[in-house]
Amino acid sequence: MLEKVGYRVYRVSGSIGAGDLLVVRKKERGCYEVFIEQVKSVRSNIFYFDRKSKDEWRRLLLEDIPSYFVIRFNHKNKIYWRGVKVEGDPPKKITLEGGD
Repeated sequence: MLEKVGYRVYRVSGSIGAGDLLVVRKKERGCYEVFIEQVKSVRSNIFYFDRKSKDEWRRLLLEDIPSYFVIRFNHKNKIYWRGVKVEGDPPKKITLEGGD
């Protein structure tokens, strides 16, 4: 989806980086828009933060790059996406409806 709107997307999963995707788009005169995405998948309409997810959130906070937790919801045999900017303490959950 990001590549369709002009971003270059680099997969950096595993222990290499703080997130799963590094996303870059050239703006103007050598300026770039850069952000990191941590992608999770769940088969319901709620993603609950476990210890590992909380640690990943906190690790993203240490980066000096805007970061997002992106959840792929597989709910009632349909796929939905929701991204939440990484700021402050991690939430307890992210819901499909947006009432975190």
